[in-house]
Amino acid sequence: MQGLDIRASVTSDSAELAIYGEITEGNASQILSALDYFKGKDIILSVYSTGGDVFAGLGIRDALASRNVTARVYGLAASAAALILTGAKRVEMTPFSSLMIHKAYKVSANGEKQYDEDTDRINKMQTEAFSKKSGKRKDIVERWMAAGDKFFNAQEAIDAGLADAIHTPEKMAASMDTMQPMSEILNTEQPSEEVVLEAPAVVSDPGDEQPEPTEEIEVEIPVNAATAVQAAFLGKFKAKVNVGKHYGEIVAGLITENKGIKAQLDEANAKIEELAPKADAAANAEAKAEEATAKVAEMAQEVEKLKTTPLTAPVMPDAAPAAVVPAAPAQSGPAKTVLEGKIEKNMSAIDAAIQRRGIK
Repeated sequence: MQGLDIRASVTSDSAELAIYGEITEGNASQILSALDYFKGKDIILSVYSTGGDVFAGLGIRDALASRNVTARVYGLAASAAALILTGAKRVEMTPFSSLMIHKAYKVSANGEKQYDEDTDRINKMQTEAFSKKSGKRKDIVERWMAAGDKFFNAQEAIDAGLADAIHTPEKMAASMDTMQPMSEILNTEQPSEEVVLEAPAVVSDPGDEQPEPTEEIEVEIPVNAATAVQAAFLGKFKAKVNVGKHYGEIVAGLITENKGIKAQLDEANAKIEELAPKADAAANAEAKAEEATAKVAEMAQEVEKLKTTPLTAPVMPDAAPAAVVPAAPAQSGPAKTVLEGKIEKNMSAIDAAIQRRGIK
């Protein structure tokens, strides 16, 4: 049996999905995408399936477990389809529907059922899921599956804890009329083309001629689990998007982001310009302080040099005749030599310099 495209209809607060046919990797991927697309809404999942890929069933089951999902069985939910139901918060069956569970197996070349370590591992997972849903002990669930294909009608499924209520589908026909293939819902109305989406690099200022975005825009691109894993490794993914509809919105978002970055750079540059004069003044003050320190050190060296110079009067030669000096007024103290006068003058200059610089 070929896997059929799942169908969906949506209201303001809920979405109804329908999966009819074989459980495959393809419709499992569509279910995961639909759950992400209808995030925040209550989900009704209508099921008619004879089963299929057990791993696809487990994947759908786990995705349903984190959402508010009511599953409704029409006709039959068997094998992997029955496994899906264990992830729903509530399971309803139509009056003449059935549910079937059995052990997982492999088929040999001649059509015989085979069991090995892989099927044992899968059956342990099935036992855990059915036990958790029904509230029955694991050994009871194992006896159900050991009996081969174990069928439950609607009431038997409720009694076994695998279903919660009987649903009378008065509005089923009307619901089917309003349902669309999920692939059509995920695609845009206008022609699309395949593009590669990557994280945008920071670009230069787009200039004043670029249009200003008029509102905040959020663009969602539904992806399946396999695509999400691939994007995590590669840093990009391919998706079909409506370029005509979303390109302007994406560009507007990038322009807004880049202008925000430019505003931050302008603010930082303004701060630098504001602080620059203060930095220059501090540098000039430091230079003057160093110059004054050097001058004081030079004067101190001069003082030390003068202290080591002997203060003796010049010695006259013995052969020189005594000079006759005319009488002069008496002086109050001994006469200063030229060297003493020079020392006194230098000391006065040093005291004045020290007083100007406030040095004590």
